[in-house]
Amino acid sequence: MKILYLARAAIPSETANSVHVMKMCSAFAANGAAIELVVPGPAGPGESGGGDPHRYYDVARPFPITRLAGIPLLKPSHAFAVKVFAALRAGRFRPDLVYSRDLLGGFAALLAGCPLVLEIHHPMRDSGRLHGWLFDRIARHRRFVGLVVITRALARWHQEHTPVPPDKIVVAPDGADVGGEPARGVCLVAIPDNGRFRAGYVGSLYAGKGLEVIVPLARLLPEVDFHVLGGSGDLLHGWRERTQGVENLYFHGYCPPSGIAAFLAAMDVLLVPNQRTVRSVGGSEIGRWTSPLKLFESMAAGKPVVASDLEVLREVLVPGENCLLCPPDDIAAWQQALLQLREDRALAARLAANARAELLERYTWEKRAAMLLKFLAGRR
Repeated sequence: MKILYLARAAIPSETANSVHVMKMCSAFAANGAAIELVVPGPAGPGESGGGDPHRYYDVARPFPITRLAGIPLLKPSHAFAVKVFAALRAGRFRPDLVYSRDLLGGFAALLAGCPLVLEIHHPMRDSGRLHGWLFDRIARHRRFVGLVVITRALARWHQEHTPVPPDKIVVAPDGADVGGEPARGVCLVAIPDNGRFRAGYVGSLYAGKGLEVIVPLARLLPEVDFHVLGGSGDLLHGWRERTQGVENLYFHGYCPPSGIAAFLAAMDVLLVPNQRTVRSVGGSEIGRWTSPLKLFESMAAGKPVVASDLEVLREVLVPGENCLLCPPDDIAAWQQALLQLREDRALAARLAANARAELLERYTWEKRAAMLLKFLAGRR
C-alpha cells in the first residue's frame, strides 16, 4: 500500500508530535507500506546542518521525506494545504491513500480526489468553529476512509458529537520503541553517580504536565534525586530559577529522542504526573484525551511507573499490576508511593516487568502500525 503521510510538524524539532510522526512513518515502512512523509519546508536546523532526521529520531526504518515550501502572504497552514492539493493534482504523488495528521491538508487531499484517513488527538472543535465545521465536512465525504484517535474517551466523544460512523473510528494509543534490552544508546546528560534513589520524568515543562507534583515531591523527599529531562529556553530557565536551593532536583533540559531510552534506564522509578487539565502547545485542552508518549516510553524502560490516577490513563494502566496510581493533586500519596517502591524492590521489579511485557504485546509502534494497516485494508 502506498501511503502519503501529511503532517504539519517541524522535522527535526523538540515536539512530541514530531516524534510520533517519525516513529509511525518508520513503523508503517517496517510493516511493508510504501510510506512518504510530507511536511512544510524548509529543512529543520538538524537537517540543514548536515544531520539525518532518521538518526535524530532513532527510527529503525528510513523513509522518504518531502518538504513543501511556504507561499508568501499565506498562513503556513493554508500554504501547506494549497501545496498538498497542487502536488496531488499535478501527479507529483500517486498514493493509494492519504494519512493526515493535519486537518486542512487532509481536506485538500480529499478535494484532490484521494481517499483520506485522519488522525487527531483532540476534538477539532476545540481549535475553533471553522475547524469543527471543516471536520464535519470531512467526516461526511464519500472518500473519507476513517478516523484514528488515541483514546477510547476521544472515540466516545466523536461518536456522540460528530457525524463519523462508529465503524470508521479506530482507537490506537501511542506507543514506544523497544530493543532486546530496556537500556539502549548512550545517556546524553550527566547524572551524578552517588548511589541515591532516582526518580525520572521525561516531557515538557508546561502547566499540567506534572511539575506541579515533582517540585513539591523533591522538597518533601530530600533523600531522593529527581531528574527532569525536557524543556528549553525561558521556560527551562524559569523553572531552574524558581527551584534554586532544591539540591536534589535536576533540570537537564531537552534531549534528542535518540538519548531518551538510556536516560530512562538510569532511573529507579519513572513518573507520569499529568494533571486533570493539560494544555497543548497550541492551547487546546487535552487532559481528557491524552495518550502521553512518556507513559509508553516509561513502560518500555523496564522501570516501575508511578502515574496520575486519571480515567484516560486507566485505559492503559492497572494499579498494582503494571504501575502505582496516585491522585494528581495528592502529594502525600506520591510521596508514599515512591517510598514504597524504594523499600519494596520485589514490588518494583514486578510492576516494571509487567508494564514492559504489556507494552511489548500491545503498544509498540510497529504493532500500532500493523493494526492500522489491517483496519485500512478492510476499508478499501
